[in-house]
Amino acid sequence: METSSASAISDLTSLDVEVKQQVCRALESEGCWENLAHSLGLGILNTAFRLSPSPAKTLLDSYEVSGGTVSDLLAGLRSVGECRALSVLEEALRRSDAEETPMTNETTGEKIT
Repeated sequence: METSSASAISDLTSLDVEVKQQVCRALESEGCWENLAHSLGLGILNTAFRLSPSPAKTLLDSYEVSGGTVSDLLAGLRSVGECRALSVLEEALRRSDAEETPMTNETTGEKIT
């Protein structure tokens, strides 16, 4: 049985639009989107991505349509090396996990709202 965190990591469509935009900006500002495309198996499309006004967004959109997962995107970003997009995505996932985990008062066991 899948947990909500596992399903959030499995489906790229579950990522918040703002997170995707931040990842795209980081990929384009550092120029690492081409290496990411190769890592994700989409390097053959780099010429087409280059023709786009936002190559990184086109790459992520293509990856999403092809059924890409957040966990594979994380692995791809790790294989690219030093790229701010990785820390942007990891931080967003940490925040998402923290929001899904209800906080409780350790003394009373009651949910904190």
